[in-house]
Amino acid sequence: MTTQPLSEARVRAGTLSAYLTSADHERALAMRARIGAVTLSGESGLRALQTLARTMSLEDFDLDPAQYAVNPKKHAQAALIDIDWEAAQRGLGLPVVRSAGIAVRKDDHEQLRAAMRTPISPGSRRLVSLHSSWLRGPALPVAIAAVRNSDDPLSFVFADLFDPFGGAGAVDGLQYLLAAASAPERPVELLRTDTQAIPFALAGGARGAIGLTSQGRHHPLPFSSKLKKEHDDRQRSAWLWLPELLGWQRGTTLGAIEPFPEIGLADCPCPPCDGEPLSVYAREWPGQVPQKVRERLQDHDADRWMTTFNRLRATSDPLQSWAAACARAVRVEAELVSEYKISALRVPTSIAQWAVETS
Repeated sequence: MTTQPLSEARVRAGTLSAYLTSADHERALAMRARIGAVTLSGESGLRALQTLARTMSLEDFDLDPAQYAVNPKKHAQAALIDIDWEAAQRGLGLPVVRSAGIAVRKDDHEQLRAAMRTPISPGSRRLVSLHSSWLRGPALPVAIAAVRNSDDPLSFVFADLFDPFGGAGAVDGLQYLLAAASAPERPVELLRTDTQAIPFALAGGARGAIGLTSQGRHHPLPFSSKLKKEHDDRQRSAWLWLPELLGWQRGTTLGAIEPFPEIGLADCPCPPCDGEPLSVYAREWPGQVPQKVRERLQDHDADRWMTTFNRLRATSDPLQSWAAACARAVRVEAELVSEYKISALRVPTSIAQWAVETS
């Protein structure tokens, strides 16, 4: 359960966007038509935006330069290092302009100071990728102080091997950071993230950008060879966002619920699924899931989490409604285990941290 009292100054919900780590302009347009707002990433995102700008307004698009993910030693000769990212975004007329982005490693206080003090252009949002360890323990007060000592609008990304918010206290830490940055008229964003974008935006964060791929839901850190093999194995399965569990589930686990239609989890009303049961994804593909299938899954995911966000935002107390939804998700998981002996469908740890029992 999250115990952090959220800033009372932030009462207006922000917005969600779909975050694309790589995309051509046609895919970006298709996702904008479905969701309404799209955040693109890095050099491929910049190229897509440059193509789109030739024929249309870019008011529903924005860019994460993502230079926090670039290793200068490996890319010393790469042209993208020489891009003036803020100037490029302003030249395209984007509604939001972000700095190039600096990564702050675990326990690197000097890099934290640099990330918060490196000069950026007036009106730009300061883009910082923090290692997930800054969200908890003795590092959290240091991060909060750094946020309070910066007057710039902020765009956060969080780095980890897998889930930056899975550690004990990380969800509370994120809310503390949002509260610390809650000066009036100071936008604060959470980019390249997962379902945590929903409560972040409901609590008044200006933007939550949810990744359509696992690489787009955090700043991924380098894998060991063992973890890379596990990651590669995961690419052979479909992953779907289920609103009942508020997170992504492996398609192969959905076969377990097929004999129990009364559960209802396999029935999806979203337009991308077009009445087809989700159990069609209870299989593996050689190598990786085909591109067309991945895009259909992404369309399903975006429809489901945007529908969930809009429903919660329309309630009288969106954050309380969110906490209640998390509690329901935990109960659904428990019922799957107790009533049907199905343990493969799980609520993400970061969602369970939000769960509270409501009367």
